[in-house]
Amino acid sequence: MNYLDFEKIVKIASKDTKKGSEIIARIFYRILRRNNFSHKQIIDIATNIISCLTKSLNNYEKKINAENTRNQKNTVKAYSKFSRHCIINQDNERYL
Repeated sequence: MNYLDFEKIVKIASKDTKKGSEIIARIFYRILRRNNFSHKQIIDIATNIISCLTKSLNNYEKKINAENTRNQKNTVKAYSKFSRHCIINQDNERYL
């Protein structure tokens, strides 16, 4: 099995993600074992895959948090330090 065959299987398996993920994992494991990867090497590969996923999720979380912060800054908030009627916008301009 070459790279293109594996990619075709991945595309087909993506239609049914639960069963597809099992199929992809088994095929990938067999390919590694067939090419004389040790169990430790396979665990290292799996650890690196999880690390990539973690980094991707962290970057996504940062992006979402930045968007939420940006949205909060663009809203006008009540500012009641000295007066109930004072409001402040994102540029710290106060209005009575």
